[in-house]
Amino acid sequence: MQEVASSLLSAARWSGVAMIEFRVADDGRVPHEVNGPFWGSLQLAIDCGIDFPWLLLRSLPEPVSARQTIPSTGAAWLLGRPTIS
Repeated sequence: MQEVASSLLSAARWSGVAMIEFRVADDGRVPHEVNGPFWGSLQLAIDCGIDFPWLLLRSLPEPVSARQTIPSTGAAWLLGRPTIS
């Protein structure tokens, strides 16, 4: 599946975050859907120990602060887990 996903994203000249869903068919697993922005089930992955936003931050060539505060709400996103300040 990883080879198929890599080929698909390379052919599309994709850069950035993507989630590819596969379905099981008679001829094996085939790509079903590609989601470009972070996906709705992201928090489930984070809770299971795979913090995709943090991994993305670590892959950038320039350092970026992991804490970004939303001033109007007082909420902050810190290492993948929402907090209230």
